[in-house]
Amino acid sequence: MVEIARDDQQITVYYNPDSSIGKKTLAYLQSSKVPVLTINLLEDAPTGSQWLEIVHAMDMELFELVLRDHPVFSNQYLQVDLETEDWLKIMQQHPEVIDQPIAIRGDKVLLIRTPTDILQLLEVQT
Repeated sequence: MVEIARDDQQITVYYNPDSSIGKKTLAYLQSSKVPVLTINLLEDAPTGSQWLEIVHAMDMELFELVLRDHPVFSNQYLQVDLETEDWLKIMQQHPEVIDQPIAIRGDKVLLIRTPTDILQLLEVQT
C-alpha cells in the first residue's frame, strides 16, 4: 500500500481540471508562496487504499466525494446499492465524478467546498 505523501512545507492538491472549484482553488494557490503539487484526477487518480486514507483523514465516507448528479453516475449507478469496493471502482474508473478538490498539507486533509477553503492550509504551519 502506497501512502499519501504528507509535507508541512507543501500543499498537495487532487483536483478535476474540468471543475470550476478546482480551477479557482489553483488560482488561489498560484498566488501563495507555498510550494504546490497538483495531481490531476483525470490523469493520475489515487489508488483504492489512498482514497480510503484520504476519506479516513477527513472523517468522511467515499460516497461523500462523488457528485451524484454527474451524468456518468446518475445514468449508471443512481439506483444501485453500493458497497465500499463499488465506490472505489467508480472513483477509479470515472474520476470525473469527483468535482471538489482535496488538499493536503502535513496532517491536514481538506475537502475544498469553496475555493477560499484553501486559505486554511495557507496559514503558517507551526
